[in-house]
Amino acid sequence: MDRERVTYLVSEFKKKIGLAIQKKRYSDALEMLYSCVSLLCYTNPYYVDEELEESVRTIAKAVFPKANASVNREELEQNTILFYDGAGLDVRGLARIYLEALVQDFRVCYVTYADREPEIPGILQTVREHGGKVSFLRRERPLGMVKQLDAVLRECRAGKFIFYSYPHDVVGPVLMQAYEGVLTRYVVNLTDHAYWLGARAIDKCIEFRDYGASISSEYRGIPREKIVKLPFYPKIVPQEFQGFPFPVKDGQQVVFSGGALYKTFGEGNKYYEIVDYILASHSDVIFWYAGGGDDSELKKCMERYPGRVYHTPERPDLFQLLQHVSFYLSTYPLCGGLMYQYAAAAGVEPVTLRRDDCNDGFLLHQDELHVIFDTMEELKQEIDRVLTDEVYRKARGEQMRSAVISPETFAENLRGILVSGESGQDIFYSHIDTEAFRANYLVGFTEENMLWLCVRKETLTAMLRFLPRLAVRGILLKLRLKCSGKS
Repeated sequence: MDRERVTYLVSEFKKKIGLAIQKKRYSDALEMLYSCVSLLCYTNPYYVDEELEESVRTIAKAVFPKANASVNREELEQNTILFYDGAGLDVRGLARIYLEALVQDFRVCYVTYADREPEIPGILQTVREHGGKVSFLRRERPLGMVKQLDAVLRECRAGKFIFYSYPHDVVGPVLMQAYEGVLTRYVVNLTDHAYWLGARAIDKCIEFRDYGASISSEYRGIPREKIVKLPFYPKIVPQEFQGFPFPVKDGQQVVFSGGALYKTFGEGNKYYEIVDYILASHSDVIFWYAGGGDDSELKKCMERYPGRVYHTPERPDLFQLLQHVSFYLSTYPLCGGLMYQYAAAAGVEPVTLRRDDCNDGFLLHQDELHVIFDTMEELKQEIDRVLTDEVYRKARGEQMRSAVISPETFAENLRGILVSGESGQDIFYSHIDTEAFRANYLVGFTEENMLWLCVRKETLTAMLRFLPRLAVRGILLKLRLKCSGKS
């Protein structure tokens, strides 16, 4: 799919969103907004869309016309925080570390979706043990979920709202916009490299690195006085290493990589060129990838190097398994920040090929660590040295351990943001050219991908009413995939 096609589709969505608002069909408008935002998140043509932000504002005012007038800011509990978690992940992501810091100084009202309850035992324990309140939202049409969240907010009377969710979430932004000027609204900008909705519905944007702060300032148009920086750390759950899912003989080494496989496609297949180099040059190495997605290129590696390439789902003992490998190979052209952090905390070097500035800022003083290499030749030299020099490998691992912020410093900085509006972390802004990086999002993104995104259970009613051709094509695609056993 090319950029022109994305632009056309977004334009069509905007027209229909506007028409639905004009007809006062706000539920339909919100559903189409959800589909449009999902498309923008996956194609990343830009970082903010003022027309869609205005649609959020219009919907919020129409659905909650008296929200501001009905709530007295002075009567809200400024020491109470509503933490809206749209993802509901116990260890993966940042919700757990934020909550563990928040419960030390604030009363927390934690909200997520009911179907996530079995997946978050650690989060629930953290909140409940410290006297916090837990609420669950039912999955239904987006407008219904916004109203459920509003009911929770009114009940807990929180003076602060922390929005932590996927970039295509429309529930949080609508409610935050409705209470502009009443609540202090924070967004945890986890997806700092991509489009997300709600840039005009916040009071503070919490970035974890200078890269994201620069993007938000220059491309999202968020005033710098609203931007604060708070580096994160990986939540490590004590558990036993579950072992390798394959035999490892004496003298063999394991190189590990992982995350969503889409991050390994593009840029001339350089990632798999690196994998091939490792396996061809070091006969004692086994390569292990853990993560979901299209594994067609991994299967080619398996055919070339039988018994030396393995692909598994994600592992709950990620930190522990990293302690048993020689190094972590970062994905390319897109790398994962949390995987960087886990590798460093485990004392393992995250060997990385630079693509652009998006690789920067995952670790403290990252420039001084020299884990990112500008050329393939430099990368290969590092790989060779790590795999052949055990003393060097261990020394590099020790360097990594100090490159992650401590839980105590994280909690102190978060407290500063919520009390005084400052984290104590300096931000160094710079111009970042994102054109090439964003273009990579369209590599492999097809019309079928678009139809799959746009036709979901939560949005099908509005799509059939306002964009019937697109909806029918999406339904037929899903039926075809179901019949073929691919869905």
